Amino acid sequence: MVAGGIGITPMLSMLQEMAARGEDHLVTLVWCNRSPRDILFADLLADIARRLPRLRIIHHLSRETTDGVSARRLGIAELEDYLAGCSKFATIFLCGPPAMMEDLRKMLVRLGFCRQRIHSEEFSL
Repeated sequence: MVAGGIGITPMLSMLQEMAARGEDHLVTLVWCNRSPRDILFADLLADIARRLPRLRIIHHLSRETTDGVSARRLGIAELEDYLAGCSKFATIFLCGPPAMMEDLRKMLVRLGFCRQRIHSEEFSL
């Protein structure tokens, strides 16, 4: 799962449903935000993480540095690192700004992920 900002909303819904059903899938969630102040629903996400022990949460910040790590937009190198160990046939869900999702889709295909298994929730303001 890769979410940009408020694009976390459908991801949270899916994760809540998985937790309610007691599912035990290995899930990686990459959540892109500008700064730590933009991370919403922290308590809800922490509760879901307690109920889904195989959930790996990665916060990627694009504007504010933390712990000496330079902040920048999510690029192919970071994406490859974050998704290392994931099957190239994993189901991938994207939700965020349209340009971000278009870039992510291209990067995922370049990294060898199956185009037919990449799903997105489209929205725009």
